[in-house]
Amino acid sequence: MTWLNIPNPPCEPQPVTAVQAAGDHLDEIRALAQEARGELAGRKGGESLRTELPEIVGRTSDLSTSDLVLIAGLVGEDVLGYGALRIRESTADLLEIYVTPEARGVGVGTRILESAKGTAVAANCVTLDSVALPGDRHTKNFFEDHAMVTRKLVVQTRL
Repeated sequence: MTWLNIPNPPCEPQPVTAVQAAGDHLDEIRALAQEARGELAGRKGGESLRTELPEIVGRTSDLSTSDLVLIAGLVGEDVLGYGALRIRESTADLLEIYVTPEARGVGVGTRILESAKGTAVAANCVTLDSVALPGDRHTKNFFEDHAMVTRKLVVQTRL
């Protein structure tokens, strides 16, 4: 278990965990999804990636009928990150992983990734794929720190 250490905490340090998102997490995940999409603006490849992301912001229905598995990254009871996972045959795609800036570096992303891996294994997947934008060294390093390696680069031009 990882603990978030903040100066003069109001109470005990809070545990960092990740769980499959439930109804009470959705409003917070929607807000984080808007924040994540805002961070993509102006990044190399960001606009293209935004068009490929699943609809989370406007999602209002129960996730049990969805093809997505949403994972809530928690510090205590607060949702400070999320992952969006899609299972397709033997591969799971981690379409999104996002942690709000103030919670980066304390293990929220790691817990989300671990949960995604566990969900993929339970679904009999043999691989887990995700993406990092060109020049996003922080995300690439995060994935490499968790034994994920680049297996292909996708290039594109507008016609």
